[in-house]
Amino acid sequence: MTNTNNKDNFIPVVAMRDIVVYPQMMAPIFISRKMSAIAIENAILTEDHYLILLAQKDPAMEEPEIKDLYQAGVLIKAVQILKFPDGTIKALADGVERVKIVEIVKNNDFYQAKYEVLQEIKQEDENTKALINLTIDKFKEYIKKTTKINVESFITLAEIKESGKLADIIATYLSIELPEKQKIFEILNTYERLEEVSKILAKELELLGIEETIQEKVKFSLGKTQKEFLLREKLRAIKQELGTDEGLDESEELRKKIEEAKVPQKVKEQLLKEIRKLEKMSFYSAETSVVRTYVDTVLELPWSKCSKDMLDIKRAQKILDEDHYGLKDAKERILEFLAVKKLSKEPQATIICLAGPPGVGKTSLAKSIARSLNKKFSQVSLGGINDESEIRGHRRTYIGAMPGRIIRAIQNA
Repeated sequence: MTNTNNKDNFIPVVAMRDIVVYPQMMAPIFISRKMSAIAIENAILTEDHYLILLAQKDPAMEEPEIKDLYQAGVLIKAVQILKFPDGTIKALADGVERVKIVEIVKNNDFYQAKYEVLQEIKQEDENTKALINLTIDKFKEYIKKTTKINVESFITLAEIKESGKLADIIATYLSIELPEKQKIFEILNTYERLEEVSKILAKELELLGIEETIQEKVKFSLGKTQKEFLLREKLRAIKQELGTDEGLDESEELRKKIEEAKVPQKVKEQLLKEIRKLEKMSFYSAETSVVRTYVDTVLELPWSKCSKDMLDIKRAQKILDEDHYGLKDAKERILEFLAVKKLSKEPQATIICLAGPPGVGKTSLAKSIARSLNKKFSQVSLGGINDESEIRGHRRTYIGAMPGRIIRAIQNA
């Protein structure tokens, strides 16, 4: 059973965003919120300088309520207090005891609480000794693999023979989320606490091992352009290790669009070939923009979109008469063409060519034909063009190459 030591006096309480302080340890804390600053200033006025640190359930919350705080925290003694000009307070927290909140109230713009001391359930036997040695070995391996911990820390830990204290110290070094640290903090059985820390250590070692594997894959696959390909190769190695398609890069997004687009098989193969070429290029290469523009242009063409022909001769004659007065010969030739198209089951190779000086109605006749057939109409004006590339498009070898007017007209239609 856990023994408790009831305290009748109210002690100032400070809510901590992202840190859990353990008993018998010293850790710097930074106070920036007004409520917390008032609490620590009141603690300084007392003889013992005692404070209770309670972790927030949601670190992002600026003004936590009582329900937003964990009910188990640490009783600390505030030492070496330093106040900065901007109002921020830095203090060295000396952990004293694990405590549980019995009653908490808000008084004079800060929280105060009564508490009871939570006594550890110590379990020191052969199993505990074996677990201590195992955990120390794991932590030694963890220090070797990570660059975040000084090797001197292990020398200090190797001398600790108390399972509870060892678990608390190792927990402070681990890069784990606050809820996990709080869970370790609340385990009173020293063997169970060290066992939980050992499990987390094993998981962290596995993650570090995966990171090393990724680094090795990156190291061997990098070529001459190391700086340019570093991030791309890391991303590829990570996705290969995880076996997932999450986090699609640009080439994969384009590949997905190609698979979803209803394009002919020959066109799809050509586009996928361009994507493979894009993956081998540097992100900053000028040719990447050319390839992306080409793929986007091809995908924007209406490959599988078509309107249903409406070959109604009487309707066509009505529309032509509505839109134009006169032009009897031109209208009769158009109606003859449409009649042959309607009767013939095979596609016709002939087309209508409207010739004449400006302003006689060539374009308006073409619009009327499109309307009668239920077709989209797109106009390509060639006046003033003196470069064939304006019509058929530029060669892809040019930087900023664009499709010609005919292709753009098809896109707009």
